[in-house]
Formats: sequence, structure tokens, C-alpha cells
Amino acid sequence: MLRILAYAFLSLILASIVFSLISQYFFGLPYGWNIEATNSMVPELNPGCLVFIMPLIGNPHIGEIVAYEPPFYNHYIVHEVIEEKPCGYITKGIHNEFPDPWIVKRCWIKAFVPVIFGKPLSIPYIGNAISILNSSEGKIYALLTIFGIYIASEIIDRNKISVIRRRRSINTKMVLFSLFILFFIVFFTIFSVNTALTKAQWTSTNVDSFLTEKEIGVSFRIGVVPSCKNITLILPVNVSRFIFKLPLAVLFYSNESNLQLVGNKTISQTSNVTFLLNSGKSGFREDSVGFLIVPEFLPYCIMEGLFAINPLLFISIYSFLLSLIIIGVIVLLSKILSMLVY
Repeated sequence: MLRILAYAFLSLILASIVFSLISQYFFGLPYGWNIEATNSMVPELNPGCLVFIMPLIGNPHIGEIVAYEPPFYNHYIVHEVIEEKPCGYITKGIHNEFPDPWIVKRCWIKAFVPVIFGKPLSIPYIGNAISILNSSEGKIYALLTIFGIYIASEIIDRNKISVIRRRRSINTKMVLFSLFILFFIVFFTIFSVNTALTKAQWTSTNVDSFLTEKEIGVSFRIGVVPSCKNITLILPVNVSRFIFKLPLAVLFYSNESNLQLVGNKTISQTSNVTFLLNSGKSGFREDSVGFLIVPEFLPYCIMEGLFAINPLLFISIYSFLLSLIIIGVIVLLSKILSMLVY
């Protein structure tokens, strides 16, 4: 019974993670697990906790914690509804002294935080751990820790150290397969989180104006540009040195041809990435775009083609390849270790 409950719990956790990755990094929606970044909702939601957000069906009620995105922001705000107005809602962070300085329209609100036993559904401190793992050093230390655990288990097994419980033979193939699945999940999660799938937004005008705003990157807010012109945009990129010093491939996805990646598509630690914007006719315009920088383990043309078809397809294949490489290295080192032991 306990085993069934444990499997059911793990299945729910994995399903929620997959749901989060697909909704946030492919559709750009806030559903699933999110890291609370501010202290505005203390003590209900503390900075660094992992909060679960679900789609909102119907209208929110007073006291409900909702996630909404104003059209003048490029991220979601998670605050509590404190008052209902004829044209929308008044929201406020529990810890904030004053309400949000605008009326939240119903169309802005996309989701809510479910409450269980009177508390919002969240997991404390996990968000901080994920943030650490997202850093270059955190990823390296995590992989080295996993590898060290495997090597220690191999040494213990080779020297036949007795354990106070019924002995079981270790199936090496099963261990390697489990490690492969673990590595795949780790890489898939890391690359999914670091893929910025968002909206590229700009306003084209008939007046021959200069660029009034440019915030390319996670937001891709370009500003006001002249209509029907091709405009070059520069994004300075500064990335940490990769442990193997491989060249870094710049991958870009767009559902339209208005915004394209041109120029150098393979960079070193610090470089400029160049985009070509076709401003189009007058009016507000937006494209769905994706942006990812990864070590160039495959020929760039293959990586670019897979990413252009679907970023999640590329991430799956890339994670599969990296997991195979690491398992191969582990097998090789294990054989060398066994030769040294015996």
C-alpha cells in the first residue's frame, strides 16, 4: 500500500513538472510550479518558495491569490484580490503597505494559487535550490555530486563491504539506466528553464522616428520603430565560461519572419548577437520567440533546424545526447577503476 502511494505521489510530482515546463516555456503561461521572487506575499508565500499556479475558470473572488500580467509588464504578478470594482479588481501584496496602483482587468488574470488546509499550495526553500542549480557552478557541482555518489557505490560494491541488511546483487545495467533517466531529467529541466519563450513586441509608426526603447533578451521589448523598414538590433551577451571551453551556439525561434537572428551564431564567453527586425505596417506588433545559448555539441545546422521546429524537441534530443555522453564517461571510468582495484 505504501509503495502504491509513493508511486502515485512521484507520478503526480513528475506530471506537475512536465505540465509546468510545457505551459511556461512553450505556451508562455504561468501554470505549474513557479519561484516566488519577492517578499510581497509574506507570510503566505516567502521568497524562494515554489508555488503552484493553476488556470482560473470563471471570476476570482475576494481573498483569492491570482496571477495576472498587465499589458505594460513583461512578467506575471501574484497578489491577493482585496476588492471588486465594476471594471475590474483591486489587488495587493499581503506584505505591501498599499494596493497595486491600477485596476486589474479580468482579461489580465490568467491563473490562481490553490489553497489546501487554508494555506497556498507551495513548497518552501526549493526555489532557492533551483536558483542555485541554474547557475553554472551549481550545475557543475550537481553533476560532480551525482558522479561521486556513483563512484562511491562502485567502490563499496567492488570491495564487498558488508551492510547490515539482506544483501542484494546490484544490477549494473539498471543503475546505469536509472542514472541516464536522472541525467536526462536534470538536463531537460535546466535547458527548459533557461529557454526564454516570450513575446517580441514593438510599435511601428508612419513617422520616421528613432528607436525609443530597446530591451532585448528575456523581454524582447523593442519600442517604437519606423514602419516598413529593416532595422538591426544588437543584444550584448555575457555568459559564464563553460567547463569544457566549447563554442556556444545561439539558437533562436520565432513563429514569424519579422524578427530573425543574423550574423555570428556561435559565440565565446562575451559577444554581441545581432537581430534583423522587419518593422511591418503601422500599429502594435508581436511575435512569439525563443532564445537559448548552449554548448555546440552538434553541428549548428542540425541544432538550429531542431530548435526552429520546436524548442522542446531540440531540448529533448540534446538532453538525450548529453546523458549518453555522461553515461559513456561513467562506464569508461568505472572500467578503469575496476582495473586499478584488481
